[in-house]
Amino acid sequence: MSMSLKRTVAALLLCTSLATPAAAQNTDLPDVSIVATAPRVDLNAPPPDPVRNAIIATQDINFFERYPAPSTLTQQIASTYTLPTNRTLTNKVTELAFALNLSSTFTADEILTIYSQTIYLGARCFGFADALNHRMGIDIEDATLRDTLTLAALIAHPVLGEYDPDRFVTRFGFAAGIGADVGLWDDDMKTAISSSGNAAFDTYKAETLHRLEEEQGNFEAFLKRLRDAKDKAEFDDFMDERATRSTDDADDSDAKPA
Repeated sequence: MSMSLKRTVAALLLCTSLATPAAAQNTDLPDVSIVATAPRVDLNAPPPDPVRNAIIATQDINFFERYPAPSTLTQQIASTYTLPTNRTLTNKVTELAFALNLSSTFTADEILTIYSQTIYLGARCFGFADALNHRMGIDIEDATLRDTLTLAALIAHPVLGEYDPDRFVTRFGFAAGIGADVGLWDDDMKTAISSSGNAAFDTYKAETLHRLEEEQGNFEAFLKRLRDAKDKAEFDDFMDERATRSTDDADDSDAKPA
């Protein structure tokens, strides 16, 4: 671990020792080497480009530029291996310290490999190879960007497609746009992966996105009307109060003896 990372971890652990009971201060930090030998992890099998790009587009577009700075990728891996039973300050700091250790032990490519092989993707599937095989019937080497982006869009909510398809369609479209914006793929690929090949579904998706945009616009217009009404009411109250004060002042002036 580099000196800067050691200082950061030391400071965090010091804060924890000051804020938590003595019994919790003796918690040992898990050895990050367990990650490299964990089931499903093979550092010699980096993910194919479609998997790699889908992860970057949906999780952290600046991952490689900022590494070894903290990232959602290392944080999610740390959450998996520290397995806190509750979100106490001690557990949170232990998780963060473990994530910093990951960054100082593994390269960015290795972290991406570990993440792609261990992230939970619903239906009891861990890692893209497992999920592509069991959820989509596709070998990871044959997967297209559309396949991998579909799974990557589910990372935060693995059952999103089942219980909230509208939200999933929006998230997928957003990820497709982000990937094109940062150069992971071009606009032609964005159009291609956004099309399902099923005209009926594509029409439904377009109508859904349009409806969601319309609802958002209507809601923002409603909020503006509320703000305008509130502003007008406050202004009218101010003018009424000002007029009342002027009348009172005039009455007081008339009541004074000459």
